[in-house]
Amino acid sequence: MILQDFYAGFRDSFSGEVDGEPVWLPWDYALANALQIIEDHTDSETGHLIWVEQSERVTFDASKFTKKSVAAVERKTKSSKSKAYEAAPGERWRTVPRTTDGGPLPTMLEWRDEQARKR
Repeated sequence: MILQDFYAGFRDSFSGEVDGEPVWLPWDYALANALQIIEDHTDSETGHLIWVEQSERVTFDASKFTKKSVAAVERKTKSSKSKAYEAAPGERWRTVPRTTDGGPLPTMLEWRDEQARKR
């Protein structure tokens, strides 16, 4: 997969000639590449794709939810320090992207073009 060679692992070590039938299909490579692009371009903090996160056409609505497993831990390990705002046990915020014009979310190609224009 890393070598991007359909016959990687199925070649003679010295001559480089194919000496077996590959297990991976071209479709497998396409899926693996798509997965890698998504992993590389996903904001680790929010989980949104960067072309959605950084687009001028996108705003975010926020809503809160509670993770019950985290709430149980926080009830047991709650600190005694007081703060201006204290979240309820397990309280987290979820964001949902929405475009400003009501259309579809931006694509990676639109984002790349937008980044090129900014330079």
